[in-house]
Order: sequence, then structure tokens, then C-alpha cells
Amino acid sequence: MRGKIITFISLLCVALLILAAGCYDPGGPVPEEKHPGAEQAWTSEDVDALVLMEGEAVYSPAPTHNGSPPAECDYIHFLRFRLKGSSGNPCDADAVLVLIPGFLGGANSMHNLGRQVVYMAKTLRDTDLEIWLVDRRPNNLEDLTGVNAAEEAHDTQVAIDYYYNGTEIDGGTFQGFLESEDMPFLSEFGLELAMEDVYTIITTMVPDPEVRRQKVFVGGHSLGLSLIHI
Repeated sequence: MRGKIITFISLLCVALLILAAGCYDPGGPVPEEKHPGAEQAWTSEDVDALVLMEGEAVYSPAPTHNGSPPAECDYIHFLRFRLKGSSGNPCDADAVLVLIPGFLGGANSMHNLGRQVVYMAKTLRDTDLEIWLVDRRPNNLEDLTGVNAAEEAHDTQVAIDYYYNGTEIDGGTFQGFLESEDMPFLSEFGLELAMEDVYTIITTMVPDPEVRRQKVFVGGHSLGLSLIHI
């Protein structure tokens, strides 16, 4: 009995698919005409004229309980967006927003968000806002030579040749993709270190706890947002 029911349902699904295909008319009417694009309220040049992006690094030795990480992993990196002409002291800003990227993201994944929001805060709210986009320690292990060169040349083949075909860039070649056994120290680069790094950035850049309570806010994208609620 069960087999007959399954057969009946299968035949019914096939029949419905055939009827649906018969309803498709590639030459049929378009529901509405294409709408004109929205006018830009500002341009990238406007943002660049107002917003400064800086790469910052805070020294904080990486854990060595399971092997010795490369020296570059002893630094916490983040992108800092602030107004040009500001004092450079984050304590002078009206607010600082620290953002943590999602699962497979890094600081650069929110690059456009950072610069645009700082611009909007100033032009629309007259607010001196800083945004800090945090990189995780494993991002320090990335060899970005190929992708950076490809971006500069506007040619993806540059990156392909560097990473897969042994092409030299600035006298150096890609050293190959690492396996898990090559990086045992990554076992210590988990949730605890990620959250400690965010705290280290905040306390280093804004040492006064009272200022932190008034001006520093933490958010993120996807997993990054979930982490601050743990």
C-alpha cells in the first residue's frame, strides 16, 4: 500500500511539473518597465576627501602552548577609519564602533561599510565617529602578495600565476599552501583568543575605563555579532 502511495505522489509531481512548463511563455509580457537607478547622494571621491583609513597593530604575544607561531602572529591587526584632520586620539571622538567580521571574513570584508558609515555620521549627524575593523590572528598567516598585485594590475591572472604557476612578484614566490600539521599552534587561536584580542585593542587604544563605558561600542557581522553575546 505504501509503495502505491509513493508511486501516485511521484506521478502527480511529474504531472504538475509538465503543466507548469506549459505555462511558461518566454515571449510573454514583462510585469513592468525597468526603473531608473537611484541618484547617488555622494561619491567615493566625497568619502575619500573626508575619511582616513589606517592599518593599526597592537603587540600581544600569541599563545605557545602547542607550537611557536610566526612572529607576525604576535600582533593584532585592525583597520581604523576616522575623519581626516581629527586629533588621532580616539578618546576625542564622539564614539568608537569596534566591528568583528563573520566566520570566513577579515577586516577588509567590511572596508566599504567602515568608510561610508564614518562619512555618513559626519555629514548627516555631525558626529565624529571612528570605526575599527578587527582582523583575527589567523589572517596574519595569509600571503596576500598575489591578490594585492592582481588588484593593482586589474588582472586576476596575476594572482593565479603567483599562487599556482610559480611566478615571482617583487623577487618572491609563493611558498605553498600549509596543512594542519604545519600549524599546530592554530589550536590555540580560538574563541577565547579572539575575544581577548578585541578587549586588548579597546583597552590599548582607550585606556581610560570611564571613556570606554561612554564612547566604545562593539558589534559585528554574522558570527562576529554572535560572539559578543556569548
